[in-house]
Amino acid sequence: MKRIGCLLLLSCTCYTFLTAQVKETNGFTSFYEPNTTEATGFFTESLQRGYHFASLRTFDIAEDFKLELQGTYQRLGAGFLIEPQGLYEFDLFGKYYFTNKLYLFGGPSAGVLYNENTGKAFIQNLGIKYGVGYDISETFFIQVQHGVELKNFNKTQSIAIPGVGLPTIKSGIKF
Repeated sequence: MKRIGCLLLLSCTCYTFLTAQVKETNGFTSFYEPNTTEATGFFTESLQRGYHFASLRTFDIAEDFKLELQGTYQRLGAGFLIEPQGLYEFDLFGKYYFTNKLYLFGGPSAGVLYNENTGKAFIQNLGIKYGVGYDISETFFIQVQHGVELKNFNKTQSIAIPGVGLPTIKSGIKF
């Protein structure tokens, strides 16, 4: 719980610092995530597959560099052996623009698993995500993203096997 508290404090500090000095953009993104691990079973597949939505906030640091914070929520617990849980994923991307529309992005990713029955939360996984994106217009963009899970902290159930996932295609709206 101390780790989550430290992570929240660090996030709030960074947010306060960034919003005081730079221009912000908000938005939403949607994507289909195929099965990203080789694990089998209904629990893994209910966690890894399907359409997901994420909120995002972008901070313009320089003309060709931006920071983007994305948050995704997945509700778990479709199987009869699984307690209702929620997986919150947080990504912090650095985006480097080669042109005014084409960019590369990458950064750390963390997943926090929350058990709705017990009220307990813990860090589920840490990884790195990266990819390429294209701003179609001022408000619409597409991305191809890839991720590598570096550490899976869940010791009781095999939710995911650490390793390389499949690419994900995203589309989104900024406002």
